[in-house]
Amino acid sequence: LAQIQALPSSIAKVTGYNIDNTYFPFMEYYKASDAETSALRESIKFNGMAIGVIGTIADYTIRYDQDTPVYVCGRPILLENEIGDTQWLTAIKNEIQTGE
Repeated sequence: LAQIQALPSSIAKVTGYNIDNTYFPFMEYYKASDAETSALRESIKFNGMAIGVIGTIADYTIRYDQDTPVYVCGRPILLENEIGDTQWLTAIKNEIQTGE
């Protein structure tokens, strides 16, 4: 009970400065190694990646070399300038979704 009575009741000397705090900003720079960079390139090459944007197929079929096939898979939301019945449009939709 005596220890509780001896506690200070004011907060006049409380400060946010601490010996562990830094008083100036600092910046750290990290860079991936060549092995990590090549592993990422191979992973994207064989597993692909999701970009999650809306666009045309032609926007995302950039070929860096003509011998490498391009794999595109998507979900069509609008088929412009297509004349055909619903079977034809369903076949186009299925082909784009399978990505072959």
